[in-house]
Amino acid sequence: NDVTGCVSTITLDLRVNPIPSPDPDPSPIVVCDDDNDGFSSFDLESRTVEIINGELDIEVSYYETLSDAETSQNALSSPYNNIVADNQTVYVRAENTLTGCFTVVELDLEVQPSPEVPLDIEDYIECDDDSNGITAFDLTQMDATILGTQSPGDYTLTYHLTQADDDTGNNPIVNTTSYSNASNPQTLYVRLESIANGCVSTGVFDI
Repeated sequence: NDVTGCVSTITLDLRVNPIPSPDPDPSPIVVCDDDNDGFSSFDLESRTVEIINGELDIEVSYYETLSDAETSQNALSSPYNNIVADNQTVYVRAENTLTGCFTVVELDLEVQPSPEVPLDIEDYIECDDDSNGITAFDLTQMDATILGTQSPGDYTLTYHLTQADDDTGNNPIVNTTSYSNASNPQTLYVRLESIANGCVSTGVFDI
């Protein structure tokens, strides 16, 4: 049989799956440092929605190194405690759950310093001229004690009647130069907020 000139053909499909396109520059996660040691706890998953950027079928995971992100090894759990003081970069793997294609982006973790308020603030004592247990206190006399070596222009200092208001910053005492106590003694709460980063520290003392 002469088969010269016979040709067989097959059809081969080539498919190129697109790689995920997460947000290439997600917002840093910024936290306030309660003890100013440069380390804190981060909710990594708080950036997941931003990173996915509306794309479907994307799974996001977080890693300490680029190599781990590329090989999908040693994924971080949240909350995560940074291991590099003050500023650390972690790597985010955005993987398409249908194709396995992935993209890695960087996420910055920033620890911001908090104001320093003395742990033990001495009582503020005034003499009572008419012995009724009520007198006027100039709370601004406590400013220097609370601020220490910190510059007054860098902070907002307020005084409050309850811990709840101190935590939120609501209902500060307005007449700080002449506040009349409601009981004797009375506990007051102090709130020191950084103008630069919004970090807050609180304290307590008695009048």
